[in-house]
Amino acid sequence: PETLTFSPPAVAVSMWTSSIGSSSFSMTAYNASMSVVDSTSLTTGTSPSLASVSGAGIVTVVVSSSTSVWAFDDLCFTH
Repeated sequence: PETLTFSPPAVAVSMWTSSIGSSSFSMTAYNASMSVVDSTSLTTGTSPSLASVSGAGIVTVVVSSSTSVWAFDDLCFTH
């Protein structure tokens, strides 16, 4: 997994993700108390897919994939 940290906290985070083959991708947002704010899961492949989470006080986002070969691009966040 990869961990992204935001200071000041974000209210929305999104990114495009893809992988060499079909895989499961997850993105979970946490607040300062490490409580889940929002999460999303999707199946990715060679065509990019948009993943996003939103909610007040996002300080950490953890992204992971079921494959070791994956990428994300165009990370966007709003404070």
